[in-house]
Amino acid sequence: MKNKKMKLILIIACLIIASVSLSAQDTNFISLKAKIDSTNKIIDEAALKQDFETIAAYYTDDVITLPNNEPLIQGKKAFIDNEKIAAKRGIKILSIKSTLIDLFGSGDLIHEIGKYEISLEIPGVPYPITDKGKYLVIWQRQNDGTLKIKLETWNNDEEHR
Repeated sequence: MKNKKMKLILIIACLIIASVSLSAQDTNFISLKAKIDSTNKIIDEAALKQDFETIAAYYTDDVITLPNNEPLIQGKKAFIDNEKIAAKRGIKILSIKSTLIDLFGSGDLIHEIGKYEISLEIPGVPYPITDKGKYLVIWQRQNDGTLKIKLETWNNDEEHR
């Protein structure tokens, strides 16, 4: 009888510890999701203003960007230069919305999967172009606890003609 009580107490204790651990993980996930959502809003607002320095502040120095239908861009400076070239060509973001769908990761890397919708003004096109697609961002936790983008890629859902 004593052994059965002891086993029951151990099982209950394990369940309590597991539920507390899962609850802490849920809290951490919710906090991390809120942090990334907030950062994405800042980045989206900066993109509307063509504030490439603010966007780049959320990138690691060696960031890799894999844009849709363009060559790989490596490094924060190359990212800023590429964005400035697009702006000089007259390409302007009219609206942008990023929606985080899922987060997962291990260690100092967090993988974000999401979708986007962006409206662009492009010289020579008499109306705004709307693009919808999906993206993958790999965030890296820095020594000071902040998150920065280590790698990003996106592609559109439809071919534009």
